[in-house]
Amino acid sequence: MQRFAVGCLVFAACASVQAIVVDFQLQRQSTATASNEWTQHGFNAQRTSYNPQPIAHPWRWKWSWNGPSATGGVSSGKRRLGRITQPITGGGRVYIASGYLFNVPYGENQAYTGGVVCLSESDGSQLWNVNPGGSIVVTPAYDPATDTVIAVSTNGFVYKMNAANGAVLGSYNAGAAMTAPPCMITGRVFVSAGNNVIAINTADMTLAWSYAAGSAVQTAPSYSPSRNRVIVGTADLFVHAVNNTNGSQAWRVKPTVRNPSTNPPIEYTYGWPVIAEVHGLVLVKIRLDWGTLYNVWSPWPTANTTMRTNLTNNPGQQALFAMSLDNGTSPFICNIGHGGYGDGDYMPMGPMPVVKRFNDNTEVVYTIIRGHSMYDGRWDSHYGEMMLDDTTVSGYLAGYVRFIYYDNPWGSSQTTEYLLTDEQPNVSMAGDYLFGAHWMAGMSMQVGTRTSSFGSWSSKIQTTHLASMVTSINTGGFTSNHYRNSPMTQQGDARTWGPGFYMYYNQGTLYDTYWTEYAQWVPSKNLLFFRSCDGAVIALESGNPMASLRRLNTAELASVGK
Repeated sequence: MQRFAVGCLVFAACASVQAIVVDFQLQRQSTATASNEWTQHGFNAQRTSYNPQPIAHPWRWKWSWNGPSATGGVSSGKRRLGRITQPITGGGRVYIASGYLFNVPYGENQAYTGGVVCLSESDGSQLWNVNPGGSIVVTPAYDPATDTVIAVSTNGFVYKMNAANGAVLGSYNAGAAMTAPPCMITGRVFVSAGNNVIAINTADMTLAWSYAAGSAVQTAPSYSPSRNRVIVGTADLFVHAVNNTNGSQAWRVKPTVRNPSTNPPIEYTYGWPVIAEVHGLVLVKIRLDWGTLYNVWSPWPTANTTMRTNLTNNPGQQALFAMSLDNGTSPFICNIGHGGYGDGDYMPMGPMPVVKRFNDNTEVVYTIIRGHSMYDGRWDSHYGEMMLDDTTVSGYLAGYVRFIYYDNPWGSSQTTEYLLTDEQPNVSMAGDYLFGAHWMAGMSMQVGTRTSSFGSWSSKIQTTHLASMVTSINTGGFTSNHYRNSPMTQQGDARTWGPGFYMYYNQGTLYDTYWTEYAQWVPSKNLLFFRSCDGAVIALESGNPMASLRRLNTAELASVGK
């Protein structure tokens, strides 16, 4: 259940460390390459949110930005971040959009101006902070070929910036405010601007093509290299595939039986298409209304056959669509229900799916699934897999789901564990590490054996706890490593989380003060970032989390005593 304060809300996020740390011998991992950098929203142009290289656990606190002070308080000048802003990396630097624009539920529109902040990857110190115009409110993109950053602004301009110093190297006037992240490929960037999808040549920031969608483009663009097509969703609930050769329409299909609505919102806003290249599919998530918690199945069934029958007979409850990249048809129904950081007749977009490609070139989806045998529809969510074909796992058809066991609440059993459906976390992945970003805390786990004997409700896929991160604790005293090797209770909330990190000490429910309706784990090269709901960015690295000493960066030194 989402927490609302008067006027606005704030999230807090957590980073995780192993539940019980017996020793801190690092797991052997391969050397990172450029392809293992999270250089744009969702990791890559396909928005898979999957990095093949994990950051070896255990982790230790490295630095923070816009979060805690050096003594666990609130850092000076703290601010919210945008609704779908993720930190990205490239060239030894971290880039964060610092503008904010969000329609707060049950309150006023919240907005303030910001640009792009660039931090040192090594210690989190600020290298530059540049606002080229308007406000940068969504994730920028980094181009490793030219060491440049592309940022889109609310003033309608797309900016090309020198990644080393923030200098503006060029711009393009897209003609409409942009509040969805850009999509970067070699030599070209795609943006959603008003009713148009625009392709820009990044060498000289000139127009390559412009596609008129006929309705407001609500999603960020995503790109399929095998089809050379750009995919977006529009306010009329159509999904469009655009040929990158000349900007012509490849297909336009409405996958849902629902009609566009603003009350309650039925839309694609704050989502993005996710490309499953091996299967030639694009996954599109739709925002449904609060009634999806109770009005049909409460709780959801636990058998795939029943889920499939229910969604076939009640197509308006389908929340995720698998569509052919070739023609937009839907080859199967996804057994996925809706959820998110919701409360009180309000339900947001919720988590986007992760597409993981294994070494044998098979693909599966990781996301939040629904189904339980107790309580009601608010208590029936879990981490899970979804199949993209009938052959990857014996006995599971395309669109069928497999349950993953994660003992939330802390210490719960195989049959009593759950995630609250109106608090579904956002999901990302690195190797076999699965991450969940809740508004209060961050969860992480290592996925175990995936043979066909696991995945049913009665025999879930097993996981190993990695670290948790809570927003604020108020017992045991503050330590500069921000680590507890025992379960933690969030200050002001009765819930207990596994051992790991805390961001603040004795600061209460900061997620009620700086609510932004979004949190996300970002694994990039050698660092694991947690962007919390209150707008903090925490950087973790492989190492002993119990280390008592940690060098403070410039911002932290300045905050000592505050």
